[in-house]
Amino acid sequence: MKVEVVATLAVAPAYIWHAMVTPLQMSRWLCKEAVFEARVGKPYRILLAKPEGATKDEVLSGRVAAWVPEVRLSLSVTGAKHLTTETVVTLFLASLGEGKTRLTIVHDGFKKMANKDRPEAMAAVETFWKNAVIRLAALLNTTIVEGEPTTVAHV
Repeated sequence: MKVEVVATLAVAPAYIWHAMVTPLQMSRWLCKEAVFEARVGKPYRILLAKPEGATKDEVLSGRVAAWVPEVRLSLSVTGAKHLTTETVVTLFLASLGEGKTRLTIVHDGFKKMANKDRPEAMAAVETFWKNAVIRLAALLNTTIVEGEPTTVAHV
């Protein structure tokens, strides 16, 4: 089971890629702080602002699972409040020409969760990624073509 969020940004893939893999840039749209080494198999750590109702910030961690510059970044994810098992998030970039890029975020691994936890976790992840894409577009001083990120699948 997965959540898939798609947005077309009016910017070339190189700019999005830089924001996706540079800790300082990551801290401007994705998280409060990032410790990230751009190599497959390397661990990473991301500090998220505390969720509503929480008493402390959330720490996500995992490993870089795939790395294809300006095309695909895949990370294992553990530690989020709503994620009771390890999941995998993959960010795909596809150049559409004319300075546009389709960003597809696939967050997978929800099937391993208990049925009672799954709907809340998937909804939280969907909201997180949609808001992150909006912040990414703002950071890059660009627009999301067609308005806002859309959820293509809750499969």
